[in-house]
Amino acid sequence: MLKTATIILLVLLIIAGAFSVLDFVAPWNTLEGDFRAVAGESYKAVKEPGAISVSVLYLRHLCVLSLTTTVASLFILLGGFRHGQRWAWWALLVTGILGWGFGTIINLVIGNMFDFATHLAGLVWILVGLLLPVKTFFARKA
Repeated sequence: MLKTATIILLVLLIIAGAFSVLDFVAPWNTLEGDFRAVAGESYKAVKEPGAISVSVLYLRHLCVLSLTTTVASLFILLGGFRHGQRWAWWALLVTGILGWGFGTIINLVIGNMFDFATHLAGLVWILVGLLLPVKTFFARKA
């Protein structure tokens, strides 16, 4: 189960990293979805061009933070998790719940259903990847 879980989490982290890079390069789709969810119209309706520039800058900053977290999670996955170290399981649980969970909740609250579904899928996969080998990390001692 540990090997299967490692592969599931590896694929999830690769997808998350690719999404972060893609969102950094072309943040306008994410900006459009969030803007429509919150304001009910396209971000292109904003009269102040500086406001869009600031929004894109912040979105790209979040992409860099997301990519950094993904890379750190890859080190945790390949360094400790695949060897059955309990600290790595807890680290991936905390970072996974915070990252995917916050994205799920905030997108549900603002009504961005595409991003909600994407984050919910990530949350489900992180939980599947962590719960499959749970006996490896928390074996009962006789």
